[in-house]
Amino acid sequence: MTRQKTGGSLHGMNRIVWILLMASFSNKADAARFEVYGESPLFSVEVSVEKGESIAQVTKRNLSRAKDSGLIDAFGFGEVGVDFITPLRGLPLGFSVEHVSARELRAFGWCYSVDGVTPELLADEYKLLGTEEKIRWYFGYASRIDQNWEAQCIPVFTP
Repeated sequence: MTRQKTGGSLHGMNRIVWILLMASFSNKADAARFEVYGESPLFSVEVSVEKGESIAQVTKRNLSRAKDSGLIDAFGFGEVGVDFITPLRGLPLGFSVEHVSARELRAFGWCYSVDGVTPELLADEYKLLGTEEKIRWYFGYASRIDQNWEAQCIPVFTP
């Protein structure tokens, strides 16, 4: 059997352009690194993320998997994000307040970053593009001086 050569490659080029367009608009899951850092790294795993999924959805799913796999002992997830995470050895890390002075207090809790940037959005408000490379949860604090919030999500521990 002999093959006939078709005239030109326009048909093939159109097909490639169509495939690339479909890929850019799809909700296809991509892989990202999901990390949780407390006093030390608690775990770091490769996970799938889908376009339009929230940080909250990815976090709940992967904290549940981490608990089921024995990577962490327990966790709590509330309306605004992670309430606490209990490592296998150690005390739970969760929300707390420290009165530094009569003028200053620090509120401690869990913060997240996406590709090294800490967004100004709650975990359920941040929608993923599906192209993210790293989602990291870390224990941080916000500082209030003279009734003004001066800083937020300052890491307590350095990874």
